[in-house]
Amino acid sequence: MDFGLVAANGIMLPLFATWFIPVAIRDAETGKFKGFFSSGFIISVFILGWLESVIIFNEFGFSFLACIRVLSCVGLAVILGIVFVVLTNKKMFGTSFVFRN
Repeated sequence: MDFGLVAANGIMLPLFATWFIPVAIRDAETGKFKGFFSSGFIISVFILGWLESVIIFNEFGFSFLACIRVLSCVGLAVILGIVFVVLTNKKMFGTSFVFRN
C-alpha cells in the first residue's frame, strides 16, 4: 500500500467522522437531529465517496474489491460519525441524541 493512500485516509476519514458527518446530521445550536435525507448529509456522503473513489481507484484500479473498499471506508466514516454524535451530544447540549425530527 502506498504511503499517500494511508496518509489521505488517515486525514480524510477522521475529519469526516468527527466534523462533516456530525455537522450534517445535528443542528449546531440546538443539538437536534436534522435527518439523513438532509442536503448536507447527502452531499457530505457523496463527496466522501467521490474522494475515496479517486484515491482507491487510482491505487488499485477499478475492480470489485476496490468498490468494496470504497463502500467500507465510506460506511465506516458514516457509522463513526453517528457514534460520535450520540456520544458527544449529552455533554455539548445537555440532552441525549434522539433520531427523530
